[in-house]
Amino acid sequence: MGKKHKRATLVIQDSYVDLFFSKQYNNEEISLKELIEKYKQECDKKNQDHILCNQILPKFEKLIFKIISKYSTFDKEDLKQVAHLAIIKALKNYQEMGLDPTSYFISYIEKEIKSYVMNSDIIKIPKTIRKLYYQIQKYISLNPGCTISEISDKFNLTEEAIKEILSIPQKNNIEISFIKSKEHRDLTLPIEDKIFLEQIIYSLTEIEKKVMKFLFYEDITKVNLAQKLNISRKHLYTILDNIKQKMLKKIF
Repeated sequence: MGKKHKRATLVIQDSYVDLFFSKQYNNEEISLKELIEKYKQECDKKNQDHILCNQILPKFEKLIFKIISKYSTFDKEDLKQVAHLAIIKALKNYQEMGLDPTSYFISYIEKEIKSYVMNSDIIKIPKTIRKLYYQIQKYISLNPGCTISEISDKFNLTEEAIKEILSIPQKNNIEISFIKSKEHRDLTLPIEDKIFLEQIIYSLTEIEKKVMKFLFYEDITKVNLAQKLNISRKHLYTILDNIKQKMLKKIF
């Protein structure tokens, strides 16, 4: 005769979740698919939270640790919370398709962590590069198995630039000098020039940005601009000199 298993009852505040001869007590692991179904069918919010915290989240702990270990400059606890929120979001949106849901959840976790990292103040990334990162990721998802060379041709960027952009989530900085166009094309501003202009604009104060906008986009005279901004011409020339100095600093 085999050893009898004791009936297990878990207490959650005032309610009881009866795990009568649970598979876990038969040394059998409940599949993720079964846990999701159990979670979705549970009407009691407290019991649902118990399934999430004690059964679903632990299934991903090793995977989460592996993913967040790549981001050495970020707080591990913060990234873990992001991963847990991603799992909750994935649970809400999950629809049964007869396949193993693991890859679906992994995709959600990685996407949310990368989004958190990309939007973090720790990494200062020009918008032009940030936009390129998402465009490249989308291209890769639509063209699995594509090579660095193919991505380089598609976006007219050097292979070194592609590698640097794709490495952003694992780093706390980006080497701007690596980001270059593969070839210069007519009527298209090279990526390095776009980044340079963006960095110049980012370094300007609000009044300096207004001056640049009016002078270069609206072709207004300096006299009229001073009147429009309600400042003296002397003040305007000081602002223009500051802009010039910032541009020279970026160049040299």
